[in-house]
Amino acid sequence: MKYSELLERCKNRVYDQIVIAAEDAFKETSELRRVYHFEPSYLNLENGTALVDGAECAYSEYVISGWIGDIELVVIQPVSGETIYKKYLDRFGTGICCLHEQILAGEFESACETYKGRGLKAGQCGEGYCIYDLMDDIGILYAIHAVDEVKAVSRNDRKICQINITCPDVEEMAVKLAKYFEIGPYEIGHINNQTVGNLGIFVDGKMQQPEFEYLLGMNLCGNIEIETISPVKGPNCFADFIKERPIGGYNHLKEVVPLSTGKWQKEIEHYENLGMQQCIKGKIGPCGWCFVDTMKEIGFLVELGDGEPMTKLPDGYNAYFIPEKD
Repeated sequence: MKYSELLERCKNRVYDQIVIAAEDAFKETSELRRVYHFEPSYLNLENGTALVDGAECAYSEYVISGWIGDIELVVIQPVSGETIYKKYLDRFGTGICCLHEQILAGEFESACETYKGRGLKAGQCGEGYCIYDLMDDIGILYAIHAVDEVKAVSRNDRKICQINITCPDVEEMAVKLAKYFEIGPYEIGHINNQTVGNLGIFVDGKMQQPEFEYLLGMNLCGNIEIETISPVKGPNCFADFIKERPIGGYNHLKEVVPLSTGKWQKEIEHYENLGMQQCIKGKIGPCGWCFVDTMKEIGFLVELGDGEPMTKLPDGYNAYFIPEKD
């Protein structure tokens, strides 16, 4: 699809679930409560059957979920059955595994046919949902599920504004997301010592300003940014992630904590009081952000953004688009 077509396609889409595969759902939930202010509202041992790689599979799994703004975080611990979540967990361990998009019930079957026609593998399907297995390709799962109305409903005053896929090649990822799911266009820019102000990277036990660079691709897809990052040089948490997981995958969630609410410093202090280190922080233009190293505790990084509007990109950012503007 062309730049303008992708822009239009992404305008009104809604994502309402992010799934965390966990070896121990109760331990993961406990850590999410302690670290990420997560309050579960649902807990159950669920039993069912699904088509997994085209064959019927009986399964059971613990499911614990709660809402952060308009996104439901769902923690799933496979108990029995070779489900797609079990396969993900066996391969990558505890962490974010799947992003769920709403699809109108009347359009669900045609959407499944469209994705099948693009060569996507339906790793697991059940009544009204389908999970696509891209573990071998880009290290993620992606799901669609049928709803009567495509609508984002905020349950509290928090906001997950972004989910990130860290990968070896940000341009290749942008092309694949557009090809598979019509997610795009991507604005790609350079994050480095020239473009980041107030820089700090945790290296050798202290915050430093080493030479570094990564490429960042931004796309707003309805109610969430689907960001891509690929490390280029120097020490940073994204290079560490790719070292551990060369194929890439979901790396972090970003939450907006606007300066205007007075909560920004309180959030920083919350993580400091837990002994959790900021692994990288800085400003791009007027926008401040920091990443907290919560990988060991909850299986993904937490990014905080101060919500300041981007009025001007810094010199050296050198943004370009995939696909190019038409």
